[in-house]
Amino acid sequence: MGPLLKHPAPRNVAVAARAADNLNFIRSTMERSGLFTALPGSAGVLLGLDGIAAAILGSRAGSREQWLAIWIGAAFLGLSIGLWSVARRARQLSVPLTRGPARSFAIGLAVPLMAGALLTGALWRYGAFGAMPATWMLLYGSALLSAGTFSLRRVRTMGAAFFVAGALSLCTPMSPLGWGTNGLLALTFGGLHLVFAGLVARDAQVEARHG
Repeated sequence: MGPLLKHPAPRNVAVAARAADNLNFIRSTMERSGLFTALPGSAGVLLGLDGIAAAILGSRAGSREQWLAIWIGAAFLGLSIGLWSVARRARQLSVPLTRGPARSFAIGLAVPLMAGALLTGALWRYGAFGAMPATWMLLYGSALLSAGTFSLRRVRTMGAAFFVAGALSLCTPMSPLGWGTNGLLALTFGGLHLVFAGLVARDAQVEARHG
């Protein structure tokens, strides 16, 4: 009779499977160590509510200047919410904010936002209020795409959604007064932030179950 075929012992299979799992965990940890992940889902909820509130108030504005003032106020409030939430979350996770991925994330986010502020001033100077919503969506989307290189894939996905919405809005006449333009801004600066917050919260729950 020929030699009997020997099957791997179950214990050896289990050890190999555990080694593979450990290797995958180490690889995932190394990849995430180069990313800025201190992004709380609660910040997305607050930013979404801020955008929706601005859209409601903006739709009731009596002039284009009043509409712009509402959205500038919402932008400053959103910036304050984002900075406070990220700093608080980073402190909880003991993540440094002045170096590494956090610094790269901040630079990638700040430059397009600064460009948006400067272009808003120029558009206001020439009375081109209708071009502002597309400019905001395009540059905010660019900011998220740039910063998302150093962060979660969800950030880049949301950035792409903002960019596409801004590009499409260029094909449609935009008037800052009324619900047309403000409805679009509510869907993007309000709705996309809320969707992102939900996805981040779901990811956190999945990671906690497998942690």
